[in-house]
Amino acid sequence: MIKRRKFLQASALVFGFNVAGSLVNLSCAQAAELNIPYQVFSESDAQDLARLGEGLATGAAKAGVAHFIDQQLQRDGQADCLLMIRYLGVAPPFKNFYQAGLKAAQEASLKTFSKPIVQLSDSEIERFISQMASDALEGWQGPPASFFYFVLRADAVDVVYGTEQGFAKLGVPYIAHIKPTTAW
Repeated sequence: MIKRRKFLQASALVFGFNVAGSLVNLSCAQAAELNIPYQVFSESDAQDLARLGEGLATGAAKAGVAHFIDQQLQRDGQADCLLMIRYLGVAPPFKNFYQAGLKAAQEASLKTFSKPIVQLSDSEIERFISQMASDALEGWQGPPASFFYFVLRADAVDVVYGTEQGFAKLGVPYIAHIKPTTAW
């Protein structure tokens, strides 16, 4: 079985994406840059997901968080699915969780700001995410808002910082592959 963290660190998030009927290996950032069509999400859902991801971890949209989640949802429930939700005791299909959470977020954005998530300003998305994290969004209908926040934040952070390049952004030496020399 593939270990999630080890795979994310080693792979730079390279996966097979369907491009004109052929499987092409791309990073999630490349898939986002090339605007590869989504298989699970609609384009508008993916844009809202990318906006939320960006609000949770700066750089997540460019790093391809929506493509990462969409690509992994195609593995829904399989042992090689790398989404955080798999490790939290939620039974597959995980697609239902993400779609219900995203729908609840979209409705909450319209109710709170009278506009979709993708149109929220930086200060509005910050306030929205803060309310989501504390279950303070009125009328939220879906998985608990704070749980959706936690899962989506973990996925966004993995896409941005779960690679050698992510470590470099933080100014942290990438030494995940070096084993400790002493026993704890």
